[in-house]
Amino acid sequence: MNKKKIAILVAACVVLIAAIIAVICVSSNKADPFEGLTVQGIAAGEYHTSVLYADGSVATTGGKNELLAYESAQWTDAQAIAAGADFTAVLLNNGFVQTTSSFAGNTTFWRNVTAIAAGPSHLVGLCADGTVLATGDEKNTTKYAVDDWTDIIAVAAGEKYTAGLKNDGTVVVAGALSGDVSEWKNVVQIAGGYKHLVALTEKGKVLSIGSDGEECTAADWSGVKAIAAGKEITVAVKNNGKVVAAGDNKLGRSAVKSWSDVIAVSCGLYHTAAIDKDGELFCTKVISSVEGNLLGQDDVASLQK
Repeated sequence: MNKKKIAILVAACVVLIAAIIAVICVSSNKADPFEGLTVQGIAAGEYHTSVLYADGSVATTGGKNELLAYESAQWTDAQAIAAGADFTAVLLNNGFVQTTSSFAGNTTFWRNVTAIAAGPSHLVGLCADGTVLATGDEKNTTKYAVDDWTDIIAVAAGEKYTAGLKNDGTVVVAGALSGDVSEWKNVVQIAGGYKHLVALTEKGKVLSIGSDGEECTAADWSGVKAIAAGKEITVAVKNNGKVVAAGDNKLGRSAVKSWSDVIAVSCGLYHTAAIDKDGELFCTKVISSVEGNLLGQDDVASLQK
């Protein structure tokens, strides 16, 4: 073999090795952040927080409804959770969806669901074929106009609207939400606040529309990997695991600057909850009360397994 052929062969090998390394790096970047953790998800409702565990069980603390904790504890095969104002919903491993009894909607006939999202009073389900289901109270019924949606890969919900992220990176909205999403491009995540919708682009930028949008999102945020939205608040997890918040700091729900290594975050009405890379649970302290009783959100650590 002459020197020219050897040089070509060596160059080809170098390119192949570089390609393999690149694939390995990409795969590692997409690794499941919950892999190996006991805790697999967290969802903050109006005054309650629910946690999903690796064994498919769910636990709840706080809330005005005394049945929430009991009913949540009955689930044993959940793969995802969502929380509304006074209810918790789970996506089961068989693609069915169930809710606590306080929910006004009906998911009995939902099938092949792959993801769920909750507004204060309604629930949205994403089906395996990219279509969307929605159910809940009978108010603001335009938020249920999702029957013709296709190619949806993620869903979000607010007080009076439902949002869907399409596989081309654009966003569609049904219901009442001030603002225009037609110019949004390259979106990879969406999160529903009460009256605003938040989106994360592939470059780590955060977009927002709605009556609370401008006040609830910092324009200079960058390097963001996860987002959450609540009533008059937006929370973002940066690539370094630090957490930032913008909006109303009522009852200290924006007190998240000291949190680190966070992999997931969720916003309630007056509190923010999160999970770190070690599966530890965090929650801002709720000092509000209902009829004189503390709502117990600072007791979220009691859900640690």
